Amino acid sequence: MLSLIGQCWIWVLPKDFNVLKTSKMKKNEIPGLSIEITRKCNMKCSHCMRGSSRNVNIKPEYITNVLRHARRIRYLNITGGEPSMNVDAIKFILTQLKRRKITVDRFQIITNGSETAVSEEFIGICSKLYAYQQEKPDKDQNQAMLEMSNDKYHDEQLQTKAFEKLSKYPFFSNRYTTTTNGVPLIKQGRSKTGYELWENTISLFSDEVEGYIYLNALGYIISASDFSYRNQDKHRICHSNKLMDYLKSKQTKSLYSR
Repeated sequence: MLSLIGQCWIWVLPKDFNVLKTSKMKKNEIPGLSIEITRKCNMKCSHCMRGSSRNVNIKPEYITNVLRHARRIRYLNITGGEPSMNVDAIKFILTQLKRRKITVDRFQIITNGSETAVSEEFIGICSKLYAYQQEKPDKDQNQAMLEMSNDKYHDEQLQTKAFEKLSKYPFFSNRYTTTTNGVPLIKQGRSKTGYELWENTISLFSDEVEGYIYLNALGYIISASDFSYRNQDKHRICHSNKLMDYLKSKQTKSLYSR
């Protein structure tokens, strides 16, 4: 409310005005975000870092818990499970990004090349994601938005069919362009060999998140993106509805790290 005090007009805030409420509206830049939209999968690959598939899809509110704090996401990875088995979640993500006017520099989805990956519905939403992202990298430079895991662990027949259908799109490429054998394995889930994971830390500096955010299908923020489903439970940072509280609690450390 504008009031005249002495010779000056000043803004007088009502008694019930809550400064904290306005601060919560502040949006942040996120350098990297992965959203695990499903734990369903239509394959049982021996090298899978996730382990056995589960009949779980992410709830929409978990997605909005994170997106409501963002103004720009440089890299947004939509993962699973097999992402093409939950197209509704991908549609929901894009709808929320548009409604909230969140800029996305680049998306990434990695598929196993199964029947769901060549469905018209999945291809259609991938086309819309590609149109929305700011960058249009050359798919021949290993930067395609949609990549297929064309390694020795996946069904070669399905891969051939999928490649024939998807290769005409500017956003698609095979994940491995030089060799299908030298896949970097992660010692998680079904894989008994591979490199060990290290944990990621996240914090807040001004209006930019530091570190990589991984949101799993159960609504939790996890300290690394490639843990098996079982090990994710041991490496929870916080629930997605507490993400900003957690980041603010780490803000002081972030300031001193600069």
